[in-house]
Order: sequence, then structure tokens, then C-alpha cells
Amino acid sequence: MNVEKEIQDRIIAAANSLYEQGGRAVFPKVDTVRKEARANMNDVSEVMKFWRAKQMARPEPVVVHVPDTVAQAGHAALVMLWQSAQELSNNALRAAQKSWEADRQAADLLSQEMADAYDARTLELDAAQAQINELHTSVTQALNEKSQLQMQIEQMRLELSAAKMAADNQVSQLQTQHRSEVDALNRAMGSEKARRLEEVQLQRDDLNENTQKAVSERDQFRAEIAQLKAQAQASENQARVQRESDLERLKQAEALHNESQHVAAMAREAAAELRGQLVAMKTQMSDVLQIIASRQTSQVSDTTHDPLPGIEENASNVGG
Repeated sequence: MNVEKEIQDRIIAAANSLYEQGGRAVFPKVDTVRKEARANMNDVSEVMKFWRAKQMARPEPVVVHVPDTVAQAGHAALVMLWQSAQELSNNALRAAQKSWEADRQAADLLSQEMADAYDARTLELDAAQAQINELHTSVTQALNEKSQLQMQIEQMRLELSAAKMAADNQVSQLQTQHRSEVDALNRAMGSEKARRLEEVQLQRDDLNENTQKAVSERDQFRAEIAQLKAQAQASENQARVQRESDLERLKQAEALHNESQHVAAMAREAAAELRGQLVAMKTQMSDVLQIIASRQTSQVSDTTHDPLPGIEENASNVGG
């Protein structure tokens, strides 16, 4: 056998141990011995042929040649002895046939076990490949979802920034408009007061000149004063309405600002949830990579000099 002595001893020891564990009723399978001895399939197959042949070896009848002294004893005795010799020869032939049949059956069993082991390894590799493809699809989908969430967060951030800028501009415009309206109202009231004072002064001069006209002019002046008061009251009411309208606009602007802050808080909560999902996803990916690496290491160790190097190498490339 072209198998190293240390490997050969390890395979035979594993076969003996498994044979004893099975009650010496059935020979252990080649794949089971390979896993126990941690050797490649070629070495295990060759050593197991030798081991099984050794287990099935039995003492065979020895063909006895008729000695010359017996031949001289007499023809009758010679015939009897010759018949006995033929019977021994036939027994030896039948024993050889049985041994050949047992060897053939052992070889068929070995071939079937090797085929079963090959099929099992193929199924394992297909299952591992399917799992790797599924994990790859899950990772790709997760990355796409992460990209979409990031785009949505960025869009929300831009919308919030634009809303805040619009609200600030609106508040500034309202404040400017309010100040302008107040200044205009103050100027209008001051100009009207000066004009009325001048009229009063003129009327007072007229009263000094003409006492007779004082009464009628006084009544007219009172009427004009009442009208001025009514106008001033109307102007004041209009200014109050305008101020209330401005205050309502300011309240609406503040409500819009509070709503913008609420939307920003929701965006921060969504971002925190996204970060939590990313951490969980990284943990899951780390666990999956560790499982794949562990399985690859076990497969490489278990299949050193494996008779199926093409399949092992493809599996390793897929894992990588």
C-alpha cells in the first residue's frame, strides 16, 4: 500500500474501534472511518480493502499429496486415498470461490459506500451554497434598504431646513410690516393733531374779534371736536384690529415653527432606529461569517487529499 505508516495505523485503529462499537456485526462504512481517522478518501479506501480482507481471512483446507509409501500400500487403499484427496481439493476450490465471492461483495459494498459518501458531500455542498446565496441576497436587500432610508432622511432634512427658512422669512416679513404700519399710524395721528390745533387757534382768534359769532362758532367747534374724536376712535379701533391680525400671524408662525421642531425630532428618532437596525445587521453578518469560516475550516481539515478536489475547491471559492 502507498499509504504512510502513521496514516495507515490511524485508519486501522479507527476501523477496529468502530467495528468493536458495532458489536463486530457489520463492517464500518468508509465515510465513517474517514471522519474518525481524519484522513482522505483515497487512503481510507485502500487501507479498508486490506482491513476487510484481513477480517474475512479464514484457514483454508490444505491439499494433501499422496505419499509414495501410501501408494505402495495397495490399490484399494490408493483409490480410497485418492478419492479423499479429490474431496479435499473440491473443498479447497469451494472455499476459494466463497472467499472470492466475499471479496467481490466487500468491493461492491465499498463502492456503494463511496458513492453514498460522494452523494452526501454533494448535498452538503449544495445546501451550503444555497445558504450562502440566501445570505448574500439578504445582505444586498439590507444594504439597499439602508441606502433608501439614508436618502429619505436626507430629503426630510432638506425639507425641514427649507420649512424653517420659510418660517423665519415669514416672521421677519410680518415684523417688518407691523413696524411699518405702526409708524405710518403714528405719523398720521401726529399730522392730524397739528392740523386740528391750528384750526382751534384760528377759531380762538376769531372769537376774540367777534363776540357775536363766538356762540355759533363754539357750537361748530364742539361738533368738529366730536367728529375728530369719532375719527380718532375709529382709527384706534382699526389699529387694534390690525395688531390682533398681526398677533394671529405671529401665532401661526410659531405653530409652524413648533411643527417643524416636532418633525425634526421624529427624523432623529427614525435615524436612531436605523442605527439600531444597522448594529443588529452587522452583528448578524459577523455571526454568519464566523459560521461560514468555521464550516470551511472543518471541511478543509476533514477533506485533506480528498478524492473530490474540484468540489472542495469550488466550495472554498464560494465561501470566500
